[in-house]
Amino acid sequence: MERGARPAQAVILVEEKDAYLAGEPANDERFLAAFAHALEHTGGYTPAEAKRVAGTLLPDVLSYNPMRPASFPDNGRTLTDDAFDVFIRILTNGKVTEDNVGAHGDLLLAFPYVGPPHQSRAMKAPHKTTATQNQK
Repeated sequence: MERGARPAQAVILVEEKDAYLAGEPANDERFLAAFAHALEHTGGYTPAEAKRVAGTLLPDVLSYNPMRPASFPDNGRTLTDDAFDVFIRILTNGKVTEDNVGAHGDLLLAFPYVGPPHQSRAMKAPHKTTATQNQK
């Protein structure tokens, strides 16, 4: 289960992932070194820059000021904010900028507000191929 305000942050932790997921944001400072280490090796950050960036990711809380428009990562998050793209840019130090999934365009007016999960092209293609082969 993801407990963080920023999606997928736990993936950069290896040995400490379970402790992070079970922990409270108030205690996230203990993971700064592990986050910085992952940023150095994944994104090519210098040690000083990795520590600075890790400090922006922890504690893993999502601040929101209702007097300003919601916009991830600076002020809350809307259902159409692509939070994972923001994280992948940080993780890779800008080398990868997006996952090419995109935001939902099928928002509902009532709960759960988000339409059905995206289906990848890879998942759709085998069904078409199998159906075509069965027709032959």
